[in-house]
Amino acid sequence: MSAVMWQSVSKGTGTLLALATAASVLVAIAPEARASAAPDPAVVQALQRLGNGTWSNADVELIASNPALADKVPDPRVPAAVDAEEIEYEVFDDGTMQAISTTGLSQADESKAWDAVRLPDLIKGPKGQDVSEADEVEVPEETDPVSAVAAGDARAANVEAAAGRWKTKRVSITHKSLLGTTLYKYHHRARFKYNGSKVTAWGARSDYTSNENGFVQVGNRTRNEKTRLPAASAHSLMKRRIDLCMPVYGCYDTLYPWIKIKMKGSGATSHDSRTY
Repeated sequence: MSAVMWQSVSKGTGTLLALATAASVLVAIAPEARASAAPDPAVVQALQRLGNGTWSNADVELIASNPALADKVPDPRVPAAVDAEEIEYEVFDDGTMQAISTTGLSQADESKAWDAVRLPDLIKGPKGQDVSEADEVEVPEETDPVSAVAAGDARAANVEAAAGRWKTKRVSITHKSLLGTTLYKYHHRARFKYNGSKVTAWGARSDYTSNENGFVQVGNRTRNEKTRLPAASAHSLMKRRIDLCMPVYGCYDTLYPWIKIKMKGSGATSHDSRTY
């Protein structure tokens, strides 16, 4: 297969496809797409306008009229779905944990949260069955004692420092295609300790993707920031590059979804996010 399989293109450029040769196109694309390997100029222009934000309803309708394309292109008229879940819990002097409250959990995770044996694993990393460990990027130097407790790492488990009131929050962005299928989900998770007046310590902070469509290319994290603690209020923000690609037309758009989780010393949280 040619090394030049996809080429990312900046928003607003005139050419969306740059493949080495016609032969490499035929090798790279799926068999069902080979019958019409030549790009349709009207589609090329519509994808370009979708990528640079100058699209019209006619552009969207043109893409939607072709199911093979519509299944790989997001609907710019529909905002990405954003959902959040959080667990408030206490870490005791002996390292055990007990949930205090939960919000937004699935039924399965809700039952785990109130089980003291399963709670540590739930706090450590909520993952779906289609998410591999390699999808998650965690900030190791910010992994605090409570992470070690949850992981069972006796070397780093300083339960005295971990004892107190904690909260873990995960915010997820779900981006869907024109046909309503999931293109990808982007998640940011942050754990923090608080005492009623200040946020006093960070737990593990991470971002990862899941449910990626086969033509979505997940890039590097481009932003990672957190408030210096202790503080009366704080935030954790992460941002990542995601390229949207398809056979014949190459990578036609680059997205930079970000999520900002905000917290107060009282334990109250809120969040902001953006897909583009």
